[in-house]
Amino acid sequence: MNPESHILVVEDDADISGLIRTLLEGEGYEVTVAHNGLEALNLLRSGVAPCLILLDLEMPVMNGRQLKAELSADERFRDLPVAVMSASRDNLKSFHGSLRKLRKPFSLRELIRAVGEHCSPVGA
Repeated sequence: MNPESHILVVEDDADISGLIRTLLEGEGYEVTVAHNGLEALNLLRSGVAPCLILLDLEMPVMNGRQLKAELSADERFRDLPVAVMSASRDNLKSFHGSLRKLRKPFSLRELIRAVGEHCSPVGA
């Protein structure tokens, strides 16, 4: 996978993660999906190198806040760009340290803009 076009989507809802994957792949990005924060952390530790993490805040096993704390504590992942996603305005308001906040449901334009700030489609 090309690190400049690879996005890690961390989302427990299979319908939402599938839709995001389809949309982003249609725009020329490579996508890996993790269904919770622990799965994402294991992928990162195994060498997955995304240009951006799209992170849902409410998930089982390890939620988005817990994953972000783990990333911040590890110098290998501290500087990885993260965009948080939530249907709750309060969750987004109270979350600090993300570069972009996407309120569900978000538009394709919002998603592509957030991704385009840190990633380039394959072949671009």
